[in-house]
Amino acid sequence: MRWRATSTSREEISAAAVAQVKYYKQRCGITAFLQAGSGRIFVPAGIVGAIVAPAAQAATLVRRLPLVVPAIVNRQLGRRTTWTLLTAPVPSHLRRSTRIREVLDRCGADIVDEGDEILLPSPGEPALRWHGSAPTDRYRPSPVSIITAMRGR
Repeated sequence: MRWRATSTSREEISAAAVAQVKYYKQRCGITAFLQAGSGRIFVPAGIVGAIVAPAAQAATLVRRLPLVVPAIVNRQLGRRTTWTLLTAPVPSHLRRSTRIREVLDRCGADIVDEGDEILLPSPGEPALRWHGSAPTDRYRPSPVSIITAMRGR
């Protein structure tokens, strides 16, 4: 789903956000939640994994990988643009691995900690958008495939 930046009322944004949460849950298998009052949509890391990387690095990874990676582009004002690559859940042994940490550090990337909020594109959050288009199914690649591609850069 895509939204255009238009002048809309808070009620319209809220209705659109509720519809988007429903889409994420039913179509993408992402147990998303709507933050009361903000219109922001998030999923807690754990059920869904995520790796955050600088935009240039992430774009190269997405092009290199032979699979579809749901990627969120985050253009925060005054900050560097990052991409959040959604993955299958990240096993705890990967989170603790010093070899994995070295690969991530070399790339300027990080695994989102379990329980942290992963912000998803929503009508109330114009700085976030899907790279390409929103996912249309429940597939998310293994975090190992993303890290392996980072290792080979």
